[in-house]
Amino acid sequence: MSASLDGYIQLAHAIVAVAAESYKYTLLAVRSHTRSDSVYRRKAELESFFLSEWFGLL
Repeated sequence: MSASLDGYIQLAHAIVAVAAESYKYTLLAVRSHTRSDSVYRRKAELESFFLSEWFGLL
């Protein structure tokens, strides 16, 4: 595997890891009954990302 391809794979893994961690903390905020529209908007954005073609490519 070439070094440049390895770099892209690492980048893809990092993007997914950051999204997963963000989703985890967003769910914790929802679970603690945070009444912030931004929390629910972020949850919807992350769920949309996980269901997207872009995520499938990663």
